[in-house]
Amino acid sequence: MLAASSGCARYVYVQQRFPVIDLPDRPQLQNLPGTEMQKMAPEAQNAVVKNFDDLILYIKQIEASVKTYNDMAKEVNKKSGYNF
Repeated sequence: MLAASSGCARYVYVQQRFPVIDLPDRPQLQNLPGTEMQKMAPEAQNAVVKNFDDLILYIKQIEASVKTYNDMAKEVNKKSGYNF
């Protein structure tokens, strides 16, 4: 931001506040009943289990990333005078 006053220029730098992201509650993922899994071909069973495991891993990675960002945002906001 540039503020002009009587022939000289003065620059004012404003540090913006970083938003803190709320993490929603993690939904409960339902396992297929054993009888349903037994009706599937072994390849399909393996695919379902792998997709489920991949989804859990992805959720954990996203949560960790958001928590890391939030920690950084809170620290920067605190240093910038945003203590709320």
